[in-house]
Amino acid sequence: MDCFLCKNADSNVVCKSCDKYFCTQRHLDLHTSKEVDVNDIRTTTEQMERCEHPSPGSCLPYDVVESEDFGRYLVASKDIDAGELILSEDCLVWGPNHVGDYLCLECLQLTDSQKFCEHCGYPLCDEHIVHHPAHEDECKLFQEKLFKLPTSIRENDIESVYPLIAPLRCLRLKSLSPESWGMISRLMDHRTEREEESELYIEPYRHDVINKIVHDLQAGDEREVVQVLGYLDVNSIAVRGKDGVYRGRGIYPVASLMNHACICNTRNIIQETRLETYSTVPIKRGDLITTHYVSPLLPVNIRREKLKERWFFD
Repeated sequence: MDCFLCKNADSNVVCKSCDKYFCTQRHLDLHTSKEVDVNDIRTTTEQMERCEHPSPGSCLPYDVVESEDFGRYLVASKDIDAGELILSEDCLVWGPNHVGDYLCLECLQLTDSQKFCEHCGYPLCDEHIVHHPAHEDECKLFQEKLFKLPTSIRENDIESVYPLIAPLRCLRLKSLSPESWGMISRLMDHRTEREEESELYIEPYRHDVINKIVHDLQAGDEREVVQVLGYLDVNSIAVRGKDGVYRGRGIYPVASLMNHACICNTRNIIQETRLETYSTVPIKRGDLITTHYVSPLLPVNIRREKLKERWFFD
């Protein structure tokens, strides 16, 4: 049987509630609801007046379908009430925004130029100077390849070193977590369209990302780096720092499957690297579950330009 989530043909984990098949327990977990502290959710979104959570272990109300026009996308598996939880997942891979602030690579909190990893020179906050599991793997690679940020770069051009992190973490999943890599590798990357306009989509990453990963770190070839850049540019969603401010972007593999609508029927609530999606209006069984890729407050012509530029439709 094919996996409900990724269509892997070698699937033998069964949901006891609906008899759908999954290739791993992790994929089944993305299909079922968890115990949720509603008070924590409400503190992050004053505008959400009512959040309905299904009982732990019950099936979340989405199906993954596929077509030639849209690729894989989400539809409602049942009639969904307004305010109902549709999906809940952790970010598989993330990195800091490309900004001039000093951001801890572990939790994305603001720090300063004097707080940094002694081994690689990247910023870390006081809490994570010693213990930093998210940063651990790349830091070991940096040490192995004698890659360390010069003081001059850290103090005067910190923005230039952040674009490397998310693509590198994404590539490292191939060996560290093949299951996570398998979910990411099924996402759209619009490689053909991006390569046709390489000056716009690829060359801006040449110095700070491609050359560093391929030549300095020897962590992948150019084809692989261009591929993960596509996954991140097309599919990434915001992540929050530990203090609640949006300071990074990452890939949530199920949420990434939602189609765009300028007037969408869901809202994402993000706490650090955890995302939950709620319906904002009733959704009929079989209807598309949608989000907005660009702000609906922008003028129509600007929305069309942004959608064409990043997702290649208008």
